[in-house]
Amino acid sequence: MSKVIVVGGGLAGLMATIKMAEAGTQVDLFSLVPVKRSHSVCAQGGINGAVNTKGEGDSPWLHFDDTVYGGDFLANQPPVKAMCDEAPG
Repeated sequence: MSKVIVVGGGLAGLMATIKMAEAGTQVDLFSLVPVKRSHSVCAQGGINGAVNTKGEGDSPWLHFDDTVYGGDFLANQPPVKAMCDEAPG
């Protein structure tokens, strides 16, 4: 049987580890920091939305652009666009 190594103890790493273990795969999780110090914990949940309450010209398109730019263009853009379009506004 193969063993899988997951690097990173944030939400994605933990979920990948749990799902593989539930499927019967041997899996080891490695993290540089304790789980309670991961970036996922620091983010504290929630998403932003383009609400334009101060009349600054905010829009779902600018939200999308900021999100993609902030992620160094590594994000899968169609789901990011959908999230920005459906976020509270």
